Amino acid sequence: MFFANLILGRKQRKEKIVAVDHINLQVRRGEILGLLGPNGSGKTTLFKMLAGLLYPTDGTAYIFGYDIVKNHMEVLRHVNFIPGMLTGGIWCSPGLSARKNLKAMAELFNIPIKRVDEVIQLAGLDEIADVRVGTFSSGMMARLGLAFGLLKESPIYLLDEPTVGISIETVKEIHNYLKEHLSRRLGATILYASHIAREIQMLCDRVAILHKGKLLTIGEPEELIRSIGKPEVIEMEGVDCPSNAEEDIRKIEGVELVSLRTEQETEGNFSLRLHAKSARDVLPEIVKLFSRKYNSHIKYINISEPTLEDVYLHLIQKEKCLEELKD
Repeated sequence: MFFANLILGRKQRKEKIVAVDHINLQVRRGEILGLLGPNGSGKTTLFKMLAGLLYPTDGTAYIFGYDIVKNHMEVLRHVNFIPGMLTGGIWCSPGLSARKNLKAMAELFNIPIKRVDEVIQLAGLDEIADVRVGTFSSGMMARLGLAFGLLKESPIYLLDEPTVGISIETVKEIHNYLKEHLSRRLGATILYASHIAREIQMLCDRVAILHKGKLLTIGEPEELIRSIGKPEVIEMEGVDCPSNAEEDIRKIEGVELVSLRTEQETEGNFSLRLHAKSARDVLPEIVKLFSRKYNSHIKYINISEPTLEDVYLHLIQKEKCLEELKD
């Protein structure tokens, strides 16, 4: 178990940017903790501090009782930081094959060579293991990066957006390996950062939701979903929607939360997700708004139960309201 109380700031254009703002959390040995948040929420900075790549400007963290600042080398022995393609990528020789690159790394760190074949299969590199890395696509490089990261087995894994660019089928195999082999069988502790709520909900035992460097909440996925009540979720996709449509939707009685995304600043393809006390009551009004006022073409409508994504949207909406009150 480790305890973290961290803040990291740097000055840019005479303004202090706080990347991780006094996050306090405890992680149980053997659990999978998900860090959910968009780019800029502090996930990568937190991981770099826990991995010893950055020092906190205030506070500290303890890995199995070792202080990440005072006991730097001991921490490095216990932590395996695996950055994804978006947060670090990998270094390897483009003239060598994936297998030869992995074998060179294994020999360098005195890792059994048989481990190379295991991570090749796990990352879905079987068919291209003997192909020169210089010819790899971004998706292939993403899988190779994960293979490099998993080559070394450790008691603690920090996986930062590890599945970006990897196919759904391979992602499922990776998730199964993390949960059944590393966590359940070997008892490893895994911190898994992602901006994809569905991925976090399926994989993790608990979830910490981050926003602008702050910890908004932490708990089991189902517990967090129950915390926002049981609103019905309406999802809609279509074409031709003004960017200010969100204001009109919020005025409809019974609508509790709205998230509208458009491809262009003024109009274009759109996706709408909202919470409502009763979908039956608000849906006719929403359809009327889009079809008559905006002349939008609606392609898709779905009504479902709330998910972890809805928890995140609910908390972000709450934070925005608090920020507006402060201003």
